[in-house]
Amino acid sequence: MPKGIQEGMKRLVMALLSLGLVFPQVGASSNVIPDEQYTQKHKDEDGWKSLYINEQAERHTASLIANPRLGDPSSEAFKRESYLCNSLEDAACLAAPYVYADTNLAPCLDANDRFCIESLYAIKPSGEKVEGVFKKAIVETGTAFYQPRPELNLPRPAMGGLWEIPGVTHGGGKTTYSVISNIVVSLDKGRNIPVTTQKFRINRFSTAIYAVNEVSGNYFPITANDSAKLGVKILGYGSWSGENVEPCAVAGVGVCLARQPLPLDHKLGVRVRIGAELPGWFHGRVFNPEISASMDSSGLQRVEISAFPVQVPVVGGWVQSSQLTEEVKNWITTDEHPFGGSGNWANKSIVDKPFTYNAEVNGNEALRILKMWLPILGDKAVAVPTMWRYRVLTGDEMGGTPKCISDAKEFSGLVTTNASVYGAGAPDFKKEDGVLDYKVMAPHFTPKNEEFLGTYDLAIKKSLTKCLYGFTDAPISASISIFGEDGSKKVATTVVGEKDGWLYLTAKGFTYSAPVVQVKMVQERPTVAVVPSPTPTPNPTNTPLVTTKLMKKSVLCIKGARTKMLVGAKAKCPKGYKKA
Repeated sequence: MPKGIQEGMKRLVMALLSLGLVFPQVGASSNVIPDEQYTQKHKDEDGWKSLYINEQAERHTASLIANPRLGDPSSEAFKRESYLCNSLEDAACLAAPYVYADTNLAPCLDANDRFCIESLYAIKPSGEKVEGVFKKAIVETGTAFYQPRPELNLPRPAMGGLWEIPGVTHGGGKTTYSVISNIVVSLDKGRNIPVTTQKFRINRFSTAIYAVNEVSGNYFPITANDSAKLGVKILGYGSWSGENVEPCAVAGVGVCLARQPLPLDHKLGVRVRIGAELPGWFHGRVFNPEISASMDSSGLQRVEISAFPVQVPVVGGWVQSSQLTEEVKNWITTDEHPFGGSGNWANKSIVDKPFTYNAEVNGNEALRILKMWLPILGDKAVAVPTMWRYRVLTGDEMGGTPKCISDAKEFSGLVTTNASVYGAGAPDFKKEDGVLDYKVMAPHFTPKNEEFLGTYDLAIKKSLTKCLYGFTDAPISASISIFGEDGSKKVATTVVGEKDGWLYLTAKGFTYSAPVVQVKMVQERPTVAVVPSPTPTPNPTNTPLVTTKLMKKSVLCIKGARTKMLVGAKAKCPKGYKKA
């Protein structure tokens, strides 16, 4: 999806929040709100400033959208409107040169289903595997649902549902879970050209497991609203619920699947089917993953990941302008940052007005911003929610990545961390040193003032190392190290292993705030066996006669004080004598 559209969606959702179309808390009757439902409260008083970093949950929508793109793209009159379609044959989708769908995968219907969730399961600490059971869809149909075309890679629309994993109780006291597997596919088809055989390609794909409790109340699904309904250029997502839907993994009519703490001592797993080429590199919020990925002759991919959940620190909090450093004050007053106080972006350059910045969770800019703010916020998280998710890295994030990685057409690598912010894209490959570097950053302390310990995993297909490093089929040796900002080596527990064609490297127990994870892979040069040249077979006609002379044998024999030396080919001590 174009970056401008993504930013537009984000701005509209922020605006809906500020207008009160969704309200600040779910389960208000509960005495303790879990960190998985944490949202930062707004301040409208002058002088308050804030940074907020909290990885956004996958959207639960199901929409087919047309972008007309009329006029000169460099002109202010260029039309970027977005219109919802019920099918590819709708007038808006037929006329538009570019169409895309944003939906979630549903459980598989049969063996022919090409975009679906095959299974959800848990692995107990004992090693017992428990299969999940799908109970129900939370939203059966919606105003933005569309007619699927799986043969064109346009998936069946869905908005998530309720599963149960018997005997696997989460932090909310239930055994209920939800899987949100979000996919965005797009097609540049040309203006006024009907879609017949052209196939959609995958722009974005992510999968998350949530522990949930089913809560009743004045809830409605999050739906998409287009330019015709909103009167604006962008597509927006919102809900007219009387209660806040932000803490819901899925919201339906009268129901919310409210997020709860995941069981950290259980491995959770999901297996999905994807019927199109999948970009090869992924990022995750899991620990100690195991991966199975395959593609058949029809292009159908099966991706299965099992891993432990992790806790990821949320950065937030409000401070007065007088507490800001000059560096942060200068940063706030520049014109390059889009978010301002309480959704009013005009406030971004007014120092004495309320200002909050909703930072991204990856990229060099996000790392720079968090580094500026951490000392001001006490180097401490405001929440540490549990997470289990992975997502494909987009084209923007993969800039500068070696072609071995960026050109992969199937699941080839996964990097995971529990850091608040991490470097964009795959690990940075330094060819001259043969190492992969990965930058991570998080507060040093939890909300309880406990030292927060980091995790990092790299899983990479062994076949990819052949391209990246020029390796052969010979054994590979790998190591993983953690370095602080000053270059000093940090203490960490590291594990390196190989299974089913995948290399796994794990580090845990290191401290933040801004370490660099470094992976080095080497391969011993294969030993070349020296094969002697064969001796030519002599020609019998030219072979000279060789006379073999037998070597004579000597034996010293002893009997008391007497000795005898016998010489001959068959020399042998006489009776009564012993061989000396």
